[in-house]
Amino acid sequence: MPRAARFAALGLALGLLAGGMTPAPAQTQAPASDPAQAGDRQPDPTRILVLDTERLFVDSAPGRAFLERYNSEREALIASNRGVEEELRQEEQELTQKRLQLSPEAFRKLADAFDEKVREIREQSEQASRDLERRRDQAPFLLLRQAETVLFEIMRDTGGAVILDARQVLVRSDAVDITELAIARVNEAMESQTVDDGQAQELPEAGGEDTQDTGQQPAE
Repeated sequence: MPRAARFAALGLALGLLAGGMTPAPAQTQAPASDPAQAGDRQPDPTRILVLDTERLFVDSAPGRAFLERYNSEREALIASNRGVEEELRQEEQELTQKRLQLSPEAFRKLADAFDEKVREIREQSEQASRDLERRRDQAPFLLLRQAETVLFEIMRDTGGAVILDARQVLVRSDAVDITELAIARVNEAMESQTVDDGQAQELPEAGGEDTQDTGQQPAE
């Protein structure tokens, strides 16, 4: 998923967190010392809150747990692919050595079967890599979905009317950055949770795959 499409989807999700929607019941109570916890405020239609969604993902406990799992699975996939590649190389060498011992028809039959095996393995490997990278692309959106209650609480406590992705706001003098507060609240409310990437299949695709978007090369 291209980075622009990913942030467009995140911006859409944040745009839905406006004062017109009814928040889910609060699960946790913020500490009394929280500067934002000064009693419910009436939503101010001009009060704009901004959130760095990528920072919320990479710096929050649920996001870090997902990234650790993602990196582990990615390294395992790379190692598996390298092992299969070595096995196929050895099988190809053995097939080449048999060429002089077989009739052209028999060799061609074995060679065709080997080519088909290589094709199937390549398709499976590429599909596994695409699935893994798609989960990484959609994880920030899924975290926002799971953290909706927390974000609604922040809007209620600060009197904000809307939360926008900080990357979509170029200049806004009266915008209030809630990133640090959101990270702290998410860590408190979702301490033992991880990003539920099992919901990824429910999300629509937004553009084509772009595995380099994560800052890493596709698993080979």
